[in-house]
Amino acid sequence: MTEQAPASGHWPVNPHAGEVAIALGGVDHPMRPSFEAAVAIEQQSGMSLLAIARQATLDKNLPLWLASIVVTAGIRAAGEARDDVSLKHVNREKVQRLLFAGGIVNAVEPISQFLIGALNGGGDEKKAKPAMN
Repeated sequence: MTEQAPASGHWPVNPHAGEVAIALGGVDHPMRPSFEAAVAIEQQSGMSLLAIARQATLDKNLPLWLASIVVTAGIRAAGEARDDVSLKHVNREKVQRLLFAGGIVNAVEPISQFLIGALNGGGDEKKAKPAMN
């Protein structure tokens, strides 16, 4: 995924921000269920978060192309929060190949957790209520 993975072999996740770890290429990567990630997932997939979450959680049937959209958006959101260039600019095709190599079945659970977090408004860290003017 990145050539600059931390020495520990994974980026720590922030559970207060709703982050979920996903293993790609032997390295744990954080996925953050941010507003920006949710919008990117819906725009790129042409599907609602609810429909994708249903497919992942209830049906356990997530096509590789869709899984890569979700994971890439989540990792990029975590990168934005950390100002980590390697995470912010993660390559979706590479994510897709790593998901395949690691077995897509192994990615369904963390993807499901991430989507449920996004459906619930992300994490609690610095959660602000938008003003309705």
